[in-house]
Order: sequence, then C-alpha cells, then structure tokens
Amino acid sequence: MKKILSIFIIFSLFLYGCVFNDVRSSIFEMHILNVGQGLCVLVNCDNHFLLYDGGPADSSSYVVSYCKKLGIDNFDYVIASHYDSDHISGLVGILNVFDVSCVLDPDYQTDSKIYRSFKNKVQNEIHPSLYDSYDLSNASFEIVGPVIHPEDDNDQSLCIRITFGKTHYFLCGDASSRSLEALEEIQSDVYVVSHHGSKYSVSSSFFKKLDPSCSIISCGKNNIYGHPDQEVLDLLKNTDLYRTDLQNEIILKSDGTNIDFNVEPCQSFISGEKLEEDQENCQFICNKNSKKIHRPDCSGVQMMKEENKLYTNESKEDLIKRGYNPCQMCDP
Repeated sequence: MKKILSIFIIFSLFLYGCVFNDVRSSIFEMHILNVGQGLCVLVNCDNHFLLYDGGPADSSSYVVSYCKKLGIDNFDYVIASHYDSDHISGLVGILNVFDVSCVLDPDYQTDSKIYRSFKNKVQNEIHPSLYDSYDLSNASFEIVGPVIHPEDDNDQSLCIRITFGKTHYFLCGDASSRSLEALEEIQSDVYVVSHHGSKYSVSSSFFKKLDPSCSIISCGKNNIYGHPDQEVLDLLKNTDLYRTDLQNEIILKSDGTNIDFNVEPCQSFISGEKLEEDQENCQFICNKNSKKIHRPDCSGVQMMKEENKLYTNESKEDLIKRGYNPCQMCDP
C-alpha cells in the first residue's frame, strides 16, 4: 500500500512539474490601454489574445492601431463587460478589423446607438453562465460574476478571474460594491479596479476578500467625474497602485509566479478631483527624476512624463531644502 501511495505521489508531482514547466515557457502579458475615461484590457498568452472591453469612441482607432502594432491577426475572445459606450465603442472597431473566434457578452438589452452597432458586428456570440471556464493557451479564465440579480446595467458587468500558473487577475467592468460583495473565491494578485475607481466600486469587505497586491485604475486625466474617488484610494493604500491617467499604458508580464510591470507603482493616492484642483492652482511643477523646479508655463513641463510631475504650492526655499533645484530656463 505504501509503495502504491509513493508511486501516486511521484506521478502527481511529475504531472504538476510538466504543467508548471509549460507555464514557465509561456508568454503571459496584460496590457491596460490608456483609453481615457473608459476601459480596455488586452491579454496575451502564447500569442492567443483576449480583449476585455474596448474603451470609448474617441479611442477606437488607438486601440486598433495598438493591436496591429503587436502583430495581432485574430482574437480568441472579445469580452464586453456590459454595454456602456466607454466600454464597447472601441470593440466595434476591433470587430470591423480583426477576426474574432468568440464574443462573450451579458444577456440583457439596452436602447443605444452604440449597442446596436456593436450587436450588428457580433458573430459567434455567447452569453456565458456563472462559473463557465475558458482556456487561453496555458492561461484560463472563469466567469465569477454577477451572482445576484442586477439592479442596473453596471451590475450586469461580466466579472472574470484569469489564472496563469500561480497568479490570478480580476476584471469586473463597472460592477458596484454591492454586486462585488456577493462574489466568492475571487482572491487575486492583480485587481483592475471597478468603474474607474468611483466611490461605488469598492467596499472594505469586498477588498478584504479580493486581497490584491497590485491595483490598476483606468480613468481619464481630469475626467469630469473626479475618478478615482478618495475613499477607494484609501482602501488601495496597501497595494502597489498604477493609474493610466498618470502613467499611460500599464503592461505587466508574468512567468506564472512573478509579476513585472513596465513602470514603477505611481503610488499617487490623490483623487482625480483633488489632483485636478492641485494642477490648476499649483505654484510650481517639479520633475521628480531631474529634481528641477519649474513654473507651470515652462516649456520643460510639456516634455515631462505625467508620472514624473509633482504639483506643489510649497515655497521654492522648502523645495530646495528637499533637494530640488530651480530650472535655468524659467527661473522660478
């Protein structure tokens, strides 16, 4: 009996090793595109592609161009989380240009022009059921929500949990905290924050259940809603935070165990509303890398990456004490 048990354990470890080695030799990337006030997430596993949402209309050509530059010919899956225009407008362009094997979208209808345009382009459509699972080469994803009867369109959002090796990634469109609190078995390493970080998107009980190490917010710079909200940002403070409004595209790569990003965490836990206020009223804009102090109208500011900008009303003297030096061009 002990011999049979030993053989079984060895065989199980062998199978696990084979699967894990397959994962280690795979390519896994996730691109959170900077579509402004919207959402578009591109997943690549071994040149098999999934697109979750496509951003608003004014980003459609950018999304198509971005995918073409990556050499994409066809998508295994295109997922519309729900039918708001800032999530599906860009998908119409994708469906016009690329072959798509399968479109996953929620089973409800809405009365909008962009919804009709989207539906007119859709082929091979599936309304997935809760806990349906799909393979993407050596990655997979599961439909984990919604699990309660939605009260509005945002809560119709298809929530998915992607698994690659030992790592997990959670995407949930515009789902509200009420809807998200009902989800089970969702612990993930990376959380693409719901509804652009609105105040209705995250609760402490949901966030505790999710327990991510990294959070990514897709929202527009100086958007009219003030996203992301300060209450949400306060909940995210123990995670590595990335923001498209401050850092452009966010790209991560994984070997199934480790996750690496194309940029360092911005760790800017300032709401969109406060950030816009600070930008409009600041006395100086400093470059965090070069440690230069600039006037807001200095030409050097235009060349700075957003994530390197420090908007401040500190005095020049205090900034110099902190290691900053005045720009020689604008002489602040």
